[in-house]
Amino acid sequence: MADGLTIISAAKDTGSVCIADVSKTFRVEDRTVHALDKVSLAIEPGEFISIVGPSGCGKSTLLRFLAGLDMPDNGSVSVDGETIERPSLKRGIVFQDHRLLPWLSVQKNIALGLHSVAGSDLAKNGRVRYLIDLVGLKVSRKHCRTSFPAACRSALRLPAD
Repeated sequence: MADGLTIISAAKDTGSVCIADVSKTFRVEDRTVHALDKVSLAIEPGEFISIVGPSGCGKSTLLRFLAGLDMPDNGSVSVDGETIERPSLKRGIVFQDHRLLPWLSVQKNIALGLHSVAGSDLAKNGRVRYLIDLVGLKVSRKHCRTSFPAACRSALRLPAD
């Protein structure tokens, strides 16, 4: 309790984030872009933050580090003392745009979210069919991304649970 304010966290000892001196450089055509340069940030469990800045300042790059989708050129990123080296089911990210795999069917794109969840293939397929019917997709489950309209692509942004 600080100044009459009680901070509530889902788990008292989990959720700490440490971003230490991270830098990331990209090559764009014939020039080098320094997306992040020696950025450091500590987030305590239960703390709520916002990352704000102009387009191209490195906000999404920083979030990709936290999700394990990209690695910094220098520095380190950790959650609960564990260095992030790859994606994990312990962390998630919601993309700004649709992230469907164009070579997979509707059913297989949705099923990706259930890949590492316990349960039989029969139960998982039943869940996928339920989700497709729930949002009223009027498209064959076997259609691929390129063969259905934008409204259907938008509806595929479904939670896996």
